[in-house]
Amino acid sequence: MKVLEIINPGKESQLRLAEREPLPLRPGYVRIAIKAFGINRADLMQRRGLYPPPAGETDIPGLEAAGVILETAGDVQEFRTGDRVAALLAAGGYADETVVHHGSLLRLPDTMSFEQGAGLAETWLTAWSNLFREAAISPGKTALIHSGASGVGLSAIDLLKEFGNTVFTTVSSEAKAAVCRRHGADQVIIYTQEDFSAKVKEAGGVDVILDAVGANYLMRNIACLKKRGCLLIIGLMSGSKAEISLGDVLMKNLTIKGTTLRSRPIEEKAEITASFREKVMPLFEAGRLSVTLDSVFPVSDIELACARMASNQNIGKIVVTW
Repeated sequence: MKVLEIINPGKESQLRLAEREPLPLRPGYVRIAIKAFGINRADLMQRRGLYPPPAGETDIPGLEAAGVILETAGDVQEFRTGDRVAALLAAGGYADETVVHHGSLLRLPDTMSFEQGAGLAETWLTAWSNLFREAAISPGKTALIHSGASGVGLSAIDLLKEFGNTVFTTVSSEAKAAVCRRHGADQVIIYTQEDFSAKVKEAGGVDVILDAVGANYLMRNIACLKKRGCLLIIGLMSGSKAEISLGDVLMKNLTIKGTTLRSRPIEEKAEITASFREKVMPLFEAGRLSVTLDSVFPVSDIELACARMASNQNIGKIVVTW
């Protein structure tokens, strides 16, 4: 199979096209021919040697892909050869073929392209699992979504509006703000121009915050939360170390959670995927939700795709096709 492997891990890493033996097909797994895969910031971290794959997984980067099932293990009943699927992966997406547990698959609607499917699993399942399972946000509650024009950000906005929530979001530019407004965000704050915490507190605070920024936002996030609010940390773009006022956490009865999808057990990923399949996939099939694509690159331009992610210019998902 063809793969993109990391050479010289670190700030000067490169991706090299190589040939490898196909991964073995284990019980409960399926083999898919990958047509397109999504680029995620975690991939850039892995290239720098900062986010290795879980033990036992391939060293090939890539957390989500879409394609066609080539082969299924004998104990897999839900999927068949030829099915069009999106896959949530712990690793291995930067290849033209991979194997994945059947519990981490989503069947693509006929109206969804492989390019859109490549931006479905990691992004939407991250938003869904954090907001609706970890924080258990209910209709009428208010959320603050940082990096609102990112793939996860736009997915979160779409889901929250579909399920009856008020959404605040932060972005870096007016162009990104305009996109978030089109997706239904109730208040968009351009953080390069104004203090998001002042705007959110002025509006009465929020119940849930989804944050990929990390250290620099910690205390301002805590200030934004209402009593019994929940802060979900899903990334550390500004670093991992920060001071915290535990008195504020205590007096407001706050919950702070750090979550990742990649390292969760297969069974837990299957539960998340199953709930998404039941509650959200019908909305895609009905045309109420869709994957927002920023750009699509051929695999020969993989470095351009990664550079666009690193530049923080993207609005929606960056996808690479074979």
